[in-house]
Amino acid sequence: MIIAADAALKAADVQALELRLGRGIGGKAYFTFTGDVAAVQAAVEAGKAIVLEKGLLVDTEVIPSPSDKLWATLL
Repeated sequence: MIIAADAALKAADVQALELRLGRGIGGKAYFTFTGDVAAVQAAVEAGKAIVLEKGLLVDTEVIPSPSDKLWATLL
């Protein structure tokens, strides 16, 4: 996840919110970031390419207009 997050942040103008490394959940991890929708999509694709090489991708999701309630849980 660290390598994929690094690739995502370098690929587009996005801002990191959180990197959560999995412990006790089968090694799963996730990374959240924000920015312009096109930049976020480019960053997701860059990170996804890294994880797909290793066969470890579970899912990705781009939320174009998150509600205030979601922002409250992320920050």
